[in-house]
Amino acid sequence: MAEKVSIHQMGELAAKNPENANYIVDLLELLQAEDEGTVLQSCDALLVCFKLLFKETPEWFCHPFPKWGPGSSLEHYGAWVHRIYQECHKGLTLLMSHSSNSVRVKVMEVMMDLIGLHASPSPFPNQIFLNLIENLYKQEESIVIEAFIDKYLCYYDMLYYVLKNTVKLVPVKLSHLRSGKLKGDLFVRNVYSVLNGIRLKMRARWNNEEMSYLTHNTSSTEDNQVAGSLADEGSDEVDHVSHLSEDVTPPAKRKKKKQRKKVQVSDIRLTDLKKSYGDAWLTFLQLPLTSRMLKEVLVFLHNDVMPHMADPRRLIDFLTSCSNAGGVVSILALNGLFVLVHKYHLDYPDFYNRLYALLEPRVLSEKYMERFMYLLDMFLLSTHLPHYLVSAFIKKLSRMALSAPPHGSVVVIVMVSNLMKRHPKCKAMLHNNGMTTSAKQDVFLSEEPDPKKCKATESFLWEIETLKVHYVPKVANLAKTLFKLDQLNKPEHSLGEHLDWSYEEELGQTISAKKNVEEVPINFKPQEGLFLLEDGNVFMK
Repeated sequence: MAEKVSIHQMGELAAKNPENANYIVDLLELLQAEDEGTVLQSCDALLVCFKLLFKETPEWFCHPFPKWGPGSSLEHYGAWVHRIYQECHKGLTLLMSHSSNSVRVKVMEVMMDLIGLHASPSPFPNQIFLNLIENLYKQEESIVIEAFIDKYLCYYDMLYYVLKNTVKLVPVKLSHLRSGKLKGDLFVRNVYSVLNGIRLKMRARWNNEEMSYLTHNTSSTEDNQVAGSLADEGSDEVDHVSHLSEDVTPPAKRKKKKQRKKVQVSDIRLTDLKKSYGDAWLTFLQLPLTSRMLKEVLVFLHNDVMPHMADPRRLIDFLTSCSNAGGVVSILALNGLFVLVHKYHLDYPDFYNRLYALLEPRVLSEKYMERFMYLLDMFLLSTHLPHYLVSAFIKKLSRMALSAPPHGSVVVIVMVSNLMKRHPKCKAMLHNNGMTTSAKQDVFLSEEPDPKKCKATESFLWEIETLKVHYVPKVANLAKTLFKLDQLNKPEHSLGEHLDWSYEEELGQTISAKKNVEEVPINFKPQEGLFLLEDGNVFMK
């Protein structure tokens, strides 16, 4: 009686002897088993089988399969292996929707390991990888995506093809979202998770850090082929580098290729990776983002995305739309717009008009108040800004401080004094050189959106005089101290020192402070009862 063959042995036996090829078919059928353990073992066995076949006959896995014509039985067997390999990927793709997290993670790892086996002359199997990415974006739980990010986004070629395939998939899925054929929040969340994972992975690797490749060959024969982008400068030869699986390089050439296992990120390929990185973010930003997701993106966009894009100016439409949205979103979009204007020479003449329009009293009570005031101080840092513009900001901020919480009033007072130090001409607003001193006669137009027409230069800062009698001692003291002539001639105060101050903390410290004060008697004669009545003792003790 023949000895029963285990699932693990099936893969090894099928690869070593064509007579056992039907074991591959059996393993594909076992992928559909109900038992989770059987499915996991079948995945491992198929990986072992194809690893061995790749090592011996990598030409069988070329796509498209070479047309050898009538030939030996071995060549026919190779054609059959090629077809069964495609069927294997189809079966594994179906398991990406399995109910078990363990199975889905295992299937993803097996598919990635199979992709890593591809070597020259076989081009990068981008259609297989595209199907994997598409199923990855359908995952309802984050465990598979997290495993993919941790294990595979450290490879240069995987980063590139994830970005390229995301650019392909998002427009198609966007049309499905608009027609109601796709569950929007799930797809958007998963795409964001992958792109955010790439952002965090690459944060410390953009400059002069070596990254290895998963596959031997990073060229593609598809419409979006990148052979030219992955070629060395001044050479048409495609760079072949190391991967996770076994080395199939002939011993005679192995030493030379080992010297090219890793590639500097500063190589010419960085240009193409940056282009794909920018394209992927631009296509993602077309999706219907949640409010929380949009705020998160705006927070890191100017630091982690724009510097690594081939042309950051392509973000102008998105940032302009966000700046018109109002509220916190407009505040967070300012930094990106400012970077485009000052670093990438974008012509955006309405920037300061939009910034001025955001100055509303509720801004000083928002969650992002500290960030907004920090950005506002940075935007007004230049000493070459027009006098009317700085005067308008000074007047509007001073007016806002009257109704702001104590924390906001403190920050405004410090900022206004700093603006006067940068622009000494604005000190005239304090001294009333022939201007009105009454709040009722103030000519300032607080509702005017154009800083040039608000008449701030004709006004007087009666608001500062009002803040000098503020109910919070710190606010009153700052208003009295910072606007003295001798103080206005001194260096600027650090805004950051006052951004962390809060009225609640100071009140708590004052209450809890122990003072060395003797107890004061509250009554010179002890009370003997509730009421002291001479005509009766009803209320007497």
